[in-house]
Amino acid sequence: MGYAAPDGYSVANYWEDTEKYYKDALTDYTPAADPAVSTMGGKKATVYEYTYSLGGVTYKCRQSICVFGYMIVVMTYTALIQDYDAHLAEVEHMQKCRNVFDSFGG
Repeated sequence: MGYAAPDGYSVANYWEDTEKYYKDALTDYTPAADPAVSTMGGKKATVYEYTYSLGGVTYKCRQSICVFGYMIVVMTYTALIQDYDAHLAEVEHMQKCRNVFDSFGG
């Protein structure tokens, strides 16, 4: 998913704004790790991982976020916490593919 961003809006700005909503909306929202540096389609990305509960079930989420032109691009992977690692290597591979930005005119 991509969001048009104001000039100078960074991944850190996006996460600060978004995390406020997560803390309010997601039961038991908890960061699962410190932010990590990665790449998305060859561009620098920051990876945020967190857990939350919904209907008594715990999920783990990974959001890889980067700036692409005038957009903030977010790739999200969510799984039951016990299944999270099962597809993580595939998610990391998709994130690094050069054509990840094709739908954004990249």
